[in-house]
Amino acid sequence: MILFRECHGAHFLTQLHYTIPLLTVLFLLWRIAVDCQIEQVIIVNLAALRYL
Repeated sequence: MILFRECHGAHFLTQLHYTIPLLTVLFLLWRIAVDCQIEQVIIVNLAALRYL
């Protein structure tokens, strides 16, 4: 039972080792996408104001 728990713990740590960088990359991509969308909205609003 103890051996199983150790193996399970090691497997969990391995999953974390691969999951955390993946989540970090996804988070950074999401932040970039949000920033770009905000910039696009600002550009579109400025263009719309120019035409008014």
